[in-house]
Amino acid sequence: MAFETLLINGLSLGSVYALIAFGFVAVYKTNRILNFAHAPIGALGALMLVSLTTDGAMGNQSLRGKNPLASIASHPAGWLLCLVVAFVLAGVLGAVVERLAIRPMSGRPSFTVTIATIGVAIVLQRFADQAPIGRALPMPWGERRFGLLGSDIGVSSAVICLIAPAVLGGLRAFDRTRFGIATRAFAADEEAAAAQGINPHNVAAFSWALAAALATLAAVTFSVPPLGYGTFSTAAMPTLFFRAIPVLALGGWDSYGGVYLAGMTVGMLQVMSGGLLSGYTDFLGAGFSTMLPYVLMLIVLLVRPAGLFGRSAVARV
Repeated sequence: MAFETLLINGLSLGSVYALIAFGFVAVYKTNRILNFAHAPIGALGALMLVSLTTDGAMGNQSLRGKNPLASIASHPAGWLLCLVVAFVLAGVLGAVVERLAIRPMSGRPSFTVTIATIGVAIVLQRFADQAPIGRALPMPWGERRFGLLGSDIGVSSAVICLIAPAVLGGLRAFDRTRFGIATRAFAADEEAAAAQGINPHNVAAFSWALAAALATLAAVTFSVPPLGYGTFSTAAMPTLFFRAIPVLALGGWDSYGGVYLAGMTVGMLQVMSGGLLSGYTDFLGAGFSTMLPYVLMLIVLLVRPAGLFGRSAVARV
């Protein structure tokens, strides 16, 4: 495989990993848990986009033909509108999960709440796998390509590579807003933030909604070229999201900038090692490239348990 192709694939995969990690960080900042429901929520969000763009009617036969967005989904502006609607619907789903399954467990140990998200994940994944909706995910620009520095690059590849830094910039800008400051204050000290009148329930609900939208975006970007073939697979989501765990461990559980750098590093490491060392699979073993991030994760955790850019927990005594 040509080096240029490996580079684009590595940047694209790193972008997807970063998007997934952003969602994990959003929830960890407020609930201090690892949200295992992140993958199925993203899968359901992507199914919502598929349904909107193809008039899948959310699997309801009686609603087919009544989606006004399907007629404009082939246009880039219409497709983006469908994406925004899918974000909103996924965000509502994330907020509902937080309200029904997480908020009642407030005050419980983080480990207990984390285990609860596994139960939520199993239920939601079942719905995602059985949803009677087609899995084709058409892109408005199709297979269009353009030349750059002597290389032929697909429009989808360029878009995916730019999404993660754009989202990171948006998260940085949000941190400077009034609600963003409240969210950061809550993440730093829940009791002090509550004393200042910050509603912890609103912060947690928003964080889950934000994570759901990011999970949807990650699921969509993984399903289109160069990483996918324009067909969305709900079954692939748990494995994909689990592969992003080393990104969190490397970058820091509460650092957007850290997980972005870690995501790009892991994506490039995985793709480049798999491509450049493909002739040594007899010695290294099949799938060795997917193992390298976990090896790197173990090394970093021995030195920095909070990650390279994460904040170490401070215990009051």
